[in-house]
Amino acid sequence: AEYCRELSQSHDARAIAQLCEILEDDPDPDVRYVAAEALAEIGDATAIKALKRARKHDKGKDYEGLPVADMARHALKQIRRRLKTKSS
Repeated sequence: AEYCRELSQSHDARAIAQLCEILEDDPDPDVRYVAAEALAEIGDATAIKALKRARKHDKGKDYEGLPVADMARHALKQIRRRLKTKSS
């Protein structure tokens, strides 16, 4: 989870790809939740596919019982808002 937080500080396209991979493949729901949270901060259009998949299929919850799917939904909203602002 700490690694995901560090990646979110980099604002690098490679970080977004790594966070998507973590969101899709990590067995720990806490780590997947933090990856989705980081994507809400720095994600771009390249993260949408992984976030949509997590929103639909990830049944995991973080240590507080917060669903990974809910954070993925939030991240999608944040990314779409940023993309809309950029295109205006």
